[in-house]
Amino acid sequence: LGGVDAAAETLEAARALCDRVDADENDRAAVLCHLAAARLALGAVAESASLLTLALDLSNRASAPNDLLRSQILERRARCHRHNRDWAAARADVERALELAESLRDERAIAQACLQASVVAEREGQWIMSKFYAERARQLFVELGDVFGVGKCLNNLGGLAFLLGKPEEARAHLKQSFSILLDLGRDVEAAYAVSS
Repeated sequence: LGGVDAAAETLEAARALCDRVDADENDRAAVLCHLAAARLALGAVAESASLLTLALDLSNRASAPNDLLRSQILERRARCHRHNRDWAAARADVERALELAESLRDERAIAQACLQASVVAEREGQWIMSKFYAERARQLFVELGDVFGVGKCLNNLGGLAFLLGKPEEARAHLKQSFSILLDLGRDVEAAYAVSS
């Protein structure tokens, strides 16, 4: 909802509480995963990556590892790798996140992982693969009723259409993305569509 600083403070309190009470590894990992997301939103990429690595280690050591949580951790850590332009690490994390999400048949986790896979593939110059992942993510977001996710996918698809020599298709996707994101009050993301 935009209150990232307040979320980070609350999550720090939850982290301290997890250390004092008899929380299991998955509980601790979940708190660290959410804290890492807040840190990433605040621009602390290195800290976020470290928290996510610790969260993944905790979840892997749990007596009953939570594959959905591990998928979310890996997808978010792929974002950190993207910020650092470490495409190989980003690809490895997002492929594992997608594998876990698909084994669970969790459509939201699959959609999020596909969106990240699309961005990584685009950065690596694999435009057809990137388009495949973006279209798959968009379809899943449509089925989930996630309008924000659809708007982000349309922005990516617009950029890809342009790279693939289809400027009219690119304009249509970008205009639709801008309209959706603006209607949702997501001005920053709408600005990305204008920039694209």
